[in-house]
Amino acid sequence: MRVEDVSRGAAGLAGCADGAAPELRLILVASPLAVRAGLAGVMAALGGRLGEADARQNVELVLAEVLNNIVLHAHGGRADGLVDLRLRPVADGVLCRVLDDGAPMARGGVPDGSFPPAGARGGFGWVLIRALASGISYRRREGRNCLEFRIVTGRAVRAI
Repeated sequence: MRVEDVSRGAAGLAGCADGAAPELRLILVASPLAVRAGLAGVMAALGGRLGEADARQNVELVLAEVLNNIVLHAHGGRADGLVDLRLRPVADGVLCRVLDDGAPMARGGVPDGSFPPAGARGGFGWVLIRALASGISYRRREGRNCLEFRIVTGRAVRAI
């Protein structure tokens, strides 16, 4: 597994609309171990482009939540699922696009990010994602999920 710099000469993103060339791309098997290794590779590839440690931690946290949700919910333990992560660092953060071939999101859209009921053991991931990311969009096209969002760095986190 390796993170590719595809900023030059990359084709459009299959399954999503605009076709703009991303700078970094990682394709991984939908498993917890692959997510862990993939995140380490992505964070190393992004290096100092994100600025302060808080910005790097926010990017890693959002990507970890998104990728782990895909493994757990979209692929449900299937060993043959793939995830295609594409990142484009920009002046104030990172544009992210995640494609996968798993099951569609429940209710056909992104969870609202409200807190789970008291005593719940899970359900906090989308609270964190919505607090740290903006411009979140989801669509299903040609049997693939496409989740896009922007992680803005260098500003205070929205209150949750």
